[in-house]
Order: sequence, then C-alpha cells, then structure tokens
Amino acid sequence: MKKLFILLFCSLFVASFVNAQQKGGTIHHLGEGMITTVSPNGNYAAGFVFGFGSLLWTKEEGLTILPGEGSQANCVSDNGVVAGRFFDWSLPYRFWDPWEEKEMPLLSGGYYKDGEWHSLGIDPDVPEEDVHEDSGSNAEGISADGTIIGGSMDQGNWALKPVVWTNGEPATWEFEENAPQGAKIRALSADGTIACGWSSTPDYEWKPVIWINGEMRKITLNGEWGTGDAFKVSPNGKYVSLEYMGESAIYDVELDKLTIIETGTVFGASATAVSDDGIVVGYFALGFMQREAFIYTKHVGMMKLGEYLALIGIPGAEGMEFETPMAISADGLRIGGFGWDIGAWIIDIDEHFVGIKTLPNSESRFNIFPNPASDNIYIQGEKFIKAILYDIRGQLVLNSVTPNININTLPAGNYILKIESEDGYTTTQKIIKR
Repeated sequence: MKKLFILLFCSLFVASFVNAQQKGGTIHHLGEGMITTVSPNGNYAAGFVFGFGSLLWTKEEGLTILPGEGSQANCVSDNGVVAGRFFDWSLPYRFWDPWEEKEMPLLSGGYYKDGEWHSLGIDPDVPEEDVHEDSGSNAEGISADGTIIGGSMDQGNWALKPVVWTNGEPATWEFEENAPQGAKIRALSADGTIACGWSSTPDYEWKPVIWINGEMRKITLNGEWGTGDAFKVSPNGKYVSLEYMGESAIYDVELDKLTIIETGTVFGASATAVSDDGIVVGYFALGFMQREAFIYTKHVGMMKLGEYLALIGIPGAEGMEFETPMAISADGLRIGGFGWDIGAWIIDIDEHFVGIKTLPNSESRFNIFPNPASDNIYIQGEKFIKAILYDIRGQLVLNSVTPNININTLPAGNYILKIESEDGYTTTQKIIKR
C-alpha cells in the first residue's frame, strides 16, 4: 500500500502541468483524483484520490498530497485550512475493514491545519454500544477564515443531524425531529452564517434546504417542496446551487426564488457550485456513467463547459471531457472538478476576458437581433454607448459606436458581443455568424 501511495504521489507530481494557455485562460491537469472545492478567494483548491488521501493545490506551489492515508478533503478556506474526513485514530473505536483486511478507526470529521489533522469527534450523546462504522462526523463546509466548519454527526441510529463547529465547538442547527435520515449540511457561506444541504422526510426522501443562522428553510418551487439536494452556497450567501426534481437549479436566498436551468437532458442534471455573481457550474447526464459539464450565466445562458472555454479563447477545451465541475471561486474565475478519463482539473479564466463575468444586475437592458445573423445585428436599448465583438480566441474583432453592426465579412462561427452603456452598465451575449 505504501509503495502504491508513493507511486501515486510521483504520478500526480509529474502530471501537474499546464497544457493550454492563451488570453482566455489556463487548464491545469492534476492527474488522478478529483477536485472537490475551491476557496472563496480562489487561492486554494482541494480534493482527494479515493482510498489514498487528500490533495491541496495552489498555483504557486502546485499539487501536494496531505498526510493521512484515506482522508477526503471536502472544503478549504481562504487561508488554506482544509476540512473533510480522515481515519481518526484518536477515537477509541475500531472496526474491521474488508478492503484493508485489518481493523481501522472511524472515518470521522476533521480539519487539516499546521501540518496535521484535528478531530471534530462524534456525537457525545450516542451510547458507546450504538457506535457503528458510519458513526463518524463529516465536515463539508468551511468559512473563509477557517474558524467555522459545517457538516453532520451521526445520531447512532443511522440518521444525521446538521452541525456547525465554531473554533471546534459543535452546535446543532435546526432539523425536523421526525426525519428518519435526519439532515445534512453540505456547504457554508464565507462568513459561516448560511448553509445548504438536505433534509429527509418520513418517506425517506431527500429534499433541499438552507439554514440562515441555524434556522432551516425549505427550498420550494411554486409552493412545492420537491426532492433534491443543495450542494453549494455562494461565498457571499446570495445563491445556492442544487439539484431539484432531477434538474439543475439556482436559488436566490434573498428573493426566496428557485430557477430551473434547462439542460435538455432526460437523464438528470445537477448544479454543483455557484459564484457570488450567480455563475453556475454543473453537469447533465448523457446516460449511464456519462456526464457533460456545463456553465450557466444569466446573460449567456447554459453552455457546455468545453464549448464555452473554447469560445473565450482556450485551445483544446472543446471536446475535452471535463464531466463533473465541483467548485467555483467567488469571482467565478477559477473552476475545479474531475473527469473519469482526464482526472482532476482546474480552470483559470483570465480576469480581463469579457465572457465569464456577469454583473449583479442580471437582467440585460439590451435586445440583440437577429441571432444567428449573416449580415447585420441590431442592438435595441437605452443609453447605448459602445459595442465590442470578440472571436473565439478572445481577440478583438471590431468596435462599434452605433447600435447597427455589419458582420457580413466575418467568417462563420461563434463570437462574444460586449455592450457598454453611458452609466457603466455592461452585458455580454453569444453571437452566431452564419
């Protein structure tokens, strides 16, 4: 096992390289494993290789495998504190592991800081005789400063309760006592006041919820509390990404409004992460064990992630099987995830590129028509001042100070149109030239 772990480390180290860099951004291939989280400020990314250990990545230092064989990094703070699960030898419980063919401790919640894992323990109210191999806690969300951790504890009856630890001290957040499987926190906002996850029902269904300062709120659509799971809350606490009734969705916390993101699949979809501006990443299923990654913004709509990256100027991105995005930074410029064939990956978007950014004012003031177009496109709206057209490499194609733009001489393909108004408002939209 140790030899295999060392070989894995070497392969990950060698595989940590950059294979595409232009104006649009960079794709980092990290080798075997998965990236599950990106810190709010984007400086850190973390994940794990199942059964072997946790990964921590920075652009400056590259990939590091954390001590603690079998650990799983689920979240990371702005200062590099990792939280997740690890084999907690400090607990007095041992169980036979058929995979390791030996007795192992509980896989329990903890955080990695100052070179070692620190235990979050198990529920102290569970009698010793009721402790089983899944009785360990789990940490899945962390505040930006690393002092608040969100997750769950087993209650000894195979049911979970939502727990938030502040400086290591646990507090149970609200959940329905008659829920046979309890409730689980999956993520926290940057300040630790808002969480998202699921609550079970008497019918053993999972349904999406959020917590605001410990109080649970159901996520509903047209008054119906459908099945689903809430995966991530944006660092600013404004949005939640989720799966709702088999479809990907984004939830506005302040407006208490759920919006379905149409992906066109009949096999199910999930929105796995969301930025402060409501940029969503996720995936939709193509069939058994087949996924397609997508990105969604309120201006551009939903696009396949590979096509979007190619559109903003990253060569080789289109057709690459990103499959499962898992995390996005607060500004939407760093995305992490994994593909079954390509392994763990991180995408950096150039902060100066127009395509990825959206403004808090999500409703565009301008109508653009026709689209697709072959000769001219027309911009309709008040306070128009300038339009800029970029090609798929992110290169400037033309500037226009009039709302009527002639594209007759341009090659057929995809473009991004940026429109600016007199008061500083900016919007972007994909343009197709026939």
